[in-house]
Amino acid sequence: MTRSLTSLDVVLVLTIPGVYPNGVQLQGFKTDDIFDLAAVKPNVTRFGVDGILSSGKQLQPRVMKIHLEASSESQQVFDDWYNAENTSPADSIAASMTALFPSNGREYTCIRGFLTDYKDMPDAKKVLDPLSYEITWQSVQKTAV
Repeated sequence: MTRSLTSLDVVLVLTIPGVYPNGVQLQGFKTDDIFDLAAVKPNVTRFGVDGILSSGKQLQPRVMKIHLEASSESQQVFDDWYNAENTSPADSIAASMTALFPSNGREYTCIRGFLTDYKDMPDAKKVLDPLSYEITWQSVQKTAV
């Protein structure tokens, strides 16, 4: 298979228990920007006074921002998730997501994610601005398709 850099065929399916238990495909992404996944620093390092470097493993959440145009119907998914958390007796609802990259033969599974940044409506300027939603994942696992 020839691998490509295109993101035209990226598929994100978000599953939110009690809201979208069978998963829902996100669509209507911001121009030139589907999502950002922040880098992590898996180890903490420091030098002792004797010049020996020590290191320790550090577990870190994976922070992802998903960007949708103001006209995207997928905004409703995040509205529904936010509203379900505000009307649920539970504090938070953990989601999961599959990200499929057919162009490079990869699939990513995002595990135990929480909605950590939400905005009710887009900013209104000459045209409506895109909206970004932040999900903080416990882990992201990569597999070959």
